[in-house]
Amino acid sequence: MIAFRFSGHKNIQALHPTTLEFTKEHYLSERGDCILGVDADYDPEQLKRFARDYAGQQATLTISASGVQDTVQFIVNGGFDHPEEFVIRMGMYDDRRTLGIRANKAAKHIARTLITALTQPSAHGHATLSVVTIK
Repeated sequence: MIAFRFSGHKNIQALHPTTLEFTKEHYLSERGDCILGVDADYDPEQLKRFARDYAGQQATLTISASGVQDTVQFIVNGGFDHPEEFVIRMGMYDDRRTLGIRANKAAKHIARTLITALTQPSAHGHATLSVVTIK
C-alpha cells in the first residue's frame, strides 16, 4: 500500500469525464479539470515500483478529505514512469503518466461533497493506493 497527502486548490473542478490526476505541482490552472489534488507528497520511485510490481492487477485508490471518502478501482499500468504526476483513466490509453487504466470512475464521478471540500485552498486530503487481493 502507498499512502500520501495532498492539498486542495481553489481551481479544482473535477469535471473531466474520463480521467483523474494528482500532481506534485503547487499551482493549478482552470484548465486542469481532471486534477483532484496538488502538492501530492508521494514518492515517485515508490509509485514506479508499485506500477512495475503490480502491472495488470486490479487496484484501489481511496481519497479522503474533510470526513468524506471515495474510491476508484483500476488496472495498474506497468509502464508508469513520471516524477511529477499520475493519471488514472477510464479508457485503455497508457503513457508514462498513466498509473491506471479501465477505471470505474473519473474526476466527474467523484463525490461532489469531497470535491467541494477540496476547492478550499486550506484543504488537505489523504489518499491510499492498494492492490485488490482476492481470497
